Amino acid sequence: GVLLSLANPKVLLLAFAGCFASLHWSFGFADRSHGHLWPQILATSVGYGVFLAVLGGAFWLRRRLLPSL
Repeated sequence: GVLLSLANPKVLLLAFAGCFASLHWSFGFADRSHGHLWPQILATSVGYGVFLAVLGGAFWLRRRLLPSL
């Protein structure tokens, strides 16, 4: 109910913040000797993985705490 409707935007904001931070970190961490596009490819892959990990963790946690839903 109300608890979930308050938690959903916070989870999305956390997922976006994690994605944003990992994009910047991985873009700077990438080895540019693999080509000019490699930093963008790595940053996109890591950012998407972090975004999905946060959403998956929230889904798992919600199912553990609220098994009746």
